[in-house]
Amino acid sequence: MLRDGRPWLRVETEDRYDTGRTTVKTTGLQVDVPKKTNQVFRYDPLTGMLRAGR
Repeated sequence: MLRDGRPWLRVETEDRYDTGRTTVKTTGLQVDVPKKTNQVFRYDPLTGMLRAGR
């Protein structure tokens, strides 16, 4: 993702549809304060409904 025309944030996703798990990783590209997050969302592979508690 760009902010004011410069790289600002990198977003990566991985969907494991066979096990019902989507992982979203974000990495801040700002030099002064790089920040990383990692979120895992679990869902029912048959219906696609999110499961409680992720």
